[in-house]
Order: sequence, then C-alpha cells, then structure tokens
Amino acid sequence: MNRKKLLFVPKVYDDESLVSYIYRLANVNNYEVAWIYELLGVDVNKIRTQGFQLGNEKIDISILFEITGIDQFVFDNLSLNIKNSNSLIQNTIDQFAIRNIKRQFCPLCIKERIYYRKIWDINIYTRCHIHNCLLMCRCVNCNRHLTNQDILSGFCKCGTMISSNLIIGCNTSNLGQLISTKIEQSVSVSRINSTLSEGFGKLRIDLIIYLIIFLSIKISQGFYQRRISFTQTSDVHFNDKIVNEAFGIFINWPQSFYDFLNEFKMIPKASQLLTGLKKDFGRFHFELIKLSKIDEFSFITNEYRNYLQNFWDGGSGQKILDVNLRKKYISAYQAIKLMGTKSINFSTLITEGLIEGRIVLRPSKNLILIDKSSLENYKKQRDLSLKSNRNQFEEETARKQGFITVREAALKLETSKTTMIKIAQDHSVRKGHRIFILKSFVVNLFELINNKSKDFNGETKLIEFYHAQRYFIKTTNKTLKEYYRFLFETDIESYIKPQKIGLERIYFNKQQLIQAVRSYEFN
Repeated sequence: MNRKKLLFVPKVYDDESLVSYIYRLANVNNYEVAWIYELLGVDVNKIRTQGFQLGNEKIDISILFEITGIDQFVFDNLSLNIKNSNSLIQNTIDQFAIRNIKRQFCPLCIKERIYYRKIWDINIYTRCHIHNCLLMCRCVNCNRHLTNQDILSGFCKCGTMISSNLIIGCNTSNLGQLISTKIEQSVSVSRINSTLSEGFGKLRIDLIIYLIIFLSIKISQGFYQRRISFTQTSDVHFNDKIVNEAFGIFINWPQSFYDFLNEFKMIPKASQLLTGLKKDFGRFHFELIKLSKIDEFSFITNEYRNYLQNFWDGGSGQKILDVNLRKKYISAYQAIKLMGTKSINFSTLITEGLIEGRIVLRPSKNLILIDKSSLENYKKQRDLSLKSNRNQFEEETARKQGFITVREAALKLETSKTTMIKIAQDHSVRKGHRIFILKSFVVNLFELINNKSKDFNGETKLIEFYHAQRYFIKTTNKTLKEYYRFLFETDIESYIKPQKIGLERIYFNKQQLIQAVRSYEFN
C-alpha cells in the first residue's frame, strides 16, 4: 500500500526517543498523535493505558520511512533496544528498566531544544550528565505530573514554561555519564571516574542496568525499609539517592563493596541482630551465587568470595558462635559492629558490671562472649549521652558562627519550619542532623517585613513575594540566593496584606520590581 509522504517532516535528533519524534511529526502536520499511531500499525487502545507509551506494541518502521522519506536505520537508533539472553536479567529489565508511566526530563535540556531524549526513559538515569542536575517530573507551578504532550509543547496545562522548572544541582552525574557513553557505544569510560571498578565499567548497558536495579532494591528495603519505585515516578529525590548509593558501591572498588556487605549483613530484623549469612543476607548470598554463572559478573562474584574467605566473621569458630547466639551471647567482633566503634575493651566492661558476659579462658586467646540485651541497653545509654552532648556542641558552634535554629527563624518570620528551610537553603548550614539559618538573613527579612513595608494598597499594581521570586529567577537566570540579595539591596516599595501569614503577606510595587530586575540583570 502506497502512502503519501507527509507535508512537513521535522529533523530527527540523534539522541531523541522514537515516541518523541512521532509526537513532533504529528504536531507539525496538525494531526492527532493517535492518527499517526494507527497509521504505524499500533493499537491505540493498548498504549493509552500506559500514558501513550508503547509498552509491548511495535511500530512498523517501514511505514515511517514511507511517510517521512527518512532511512529506517535512523529510526532504529531512536529506540532503546535493551536485551539479554539470560531470562533472569531480561525479566528484571522488562519490569524495571524503562519508565513506562510518568516522564522525567531535564529543564535545561528542554530550554536548549524541545524534544524528549531517549536516555530519559532509563529508570536509573536520574541526573542529567550534561547539566549536572536532577531530572524532574512535575510542574513547578501546579505540581502536576507532566506528560509527553506537555514536554514537547514546552508548556504545562497551567501555562507555565517547562524550561522554567527550578533546577536542583548535583555534585556529580557519573552514572548518567556512564549510561550515555554506553548508549553512544563509546569505548572509553576512564574519564568518568578513575576509581570506578574496571569490571563494572566494561559491562554492557543491559548488565549495568540490572546490577544497579538489583542493588537499589536491596538498599531501599534493607537500609530504608521502603520500596524504590521503578515502575512509576513517585519520589525523584529518594530514587536518585538510592540509585547513586548503588552506583557508589562500584567507586573505590572493592572497599566500597566490602563496606556495603558489612552493613547489609548486620541489618536488624524482628528486634534481633542478624549475623552471618542469615535471612535477607542469605537470600542475597543465593542471588549472587546465581550471578556467578554469568561470566561478565565475575568481578563482583569473585570479590564476594574473597570477602567470605577473608573478611566475614564466620571463620573456623562459626559453630561455637552459633551455639552461643542461641544462648543469647555474641562474640566481641559482633559486639564491636553493634556498637559502631573500631575497638572497645569488653573485658573491663564485664568486670566493672556495665555489661553482662563471659570470658572463656583459652591457651592462645581468651574468647569473650557478651550478652546481647545488656550490650544493647549499654549502647542506648551511651548513645543518648553522646547525642545530647553532640547536639549541644553543634548548636553552640553554630551560634558562634552567626546562625540560629530553624525553629527560632520560623517564629521570627511567622512562617513554617519547612518554608524556612526552603527559602534559606543558600543561607543555612547543616551540622550533624540539624540545620541552622544565618541570623543576618533572618534579620534582613524581618526588617523588610516589619519596618520597610507599608499597609496593603489596593490601588497600586502589586506582585506577591513568591511570584516576584519566580519572575526574578526566570528573567535573570540567577539563583535564589541572588534573589534575596536583590531584595535587600534595592529600594522597592513593599506592602503587607494583613489577612495573610508568613512571606505570602508581602507584596511589591510591580512596576518598580520590573524596572529594578532589568537594571540588576545588566549589572
């Protein structure tokens, strides 16, 4: 059947996804996307249930050639053909590798050119390797999940430009760079990270994806007691954190792998200390043994065997320790791991009555057996004392450096602690698990609200505080920190709307703000 070539044929970008090109092809010719899909032999009713993702549906590339005149091999390169002959690996790839529901994108890439990159479809690709920033999935204004149509039009349904999304920068995007290198089939990965495992760096893209997914599931369930969602976009920050922790296992290899194993085998479950190859660690052991049948994974399975032989605390005395564990005792080595210290004199603690235990005299070296429950009680008391002293020291240090607590800052500005942390992200410092806010920043904001602001004026054209913030960042392409510096340095008239609370009650003279921003932009 001869089909007429479409009137308008957009350019194909090398790193574009096939679905993206089909959308752009339909839009430029003023056709519904569904019509193009039907023309290509795709059952529209099936793909609609997956957010207009193809799922198991196949596109007839030869028809695309007929209606565009572009060679078929060009379209073949737009698809992520991630396959493996091993059923275990392929099942994981089919289930978790590709984003089939929600879309994620880099706002800076969209700002440069509006099309959807095929690499964004890979679930473990959470950071843009070009701009070192987190991939986003929601509109910054209405918090709505953005669809293909939204991204490829450049606008959310609420009218907000997709490229205006706030950018969350990252220190590195080494995993993203590695994935990009593999997709481009570049042979060199040495420029990514000099401490990356050589064996991991040589893997094909399908095996890299499998290992990262496998370890991510273990980390999220074992260390955070929650499931990482690869089948849909839920928490992009959590997914990014877990994926990069999994990738970090292959940096500083093999020590990072040993550290992971040391932590993973000690995960508590049902209020009991796990030791040795038991429960979850036993399943992990079984899964790694299965992976040893795949030659490409020998670098990790060999190091795992090395760990069991030379670092695991099973050793020759494991049977004795198993008996003692059933009798509520653990070894000194296991007790050190539980306490989280490098060394501790358990003999002294036992003799002084601080913990319960037994010292078994031996010709070579005495065997120290410690009662688990008494050790856990001792650790709780020690940790409470250390935490109290540490928190007090951290707060005193922060105050000497000119910082105050988040609670104090929030009370001063009559806003929530969450809002306070968000607006002061460039004027804060983290000490331990606590965040402190720069006092001068809070004082300047308080001065702006209470001393420089006038009563609300309904006659003057005004712009609300956060709208002014978005306008400043979008117009000047500067940071949130620069926005507050701009507010403190300029003399824009500000007003207070009494019925509102927090920073939402602040309004600015719109005309003055626009003029000041333009002047600031060129300074």
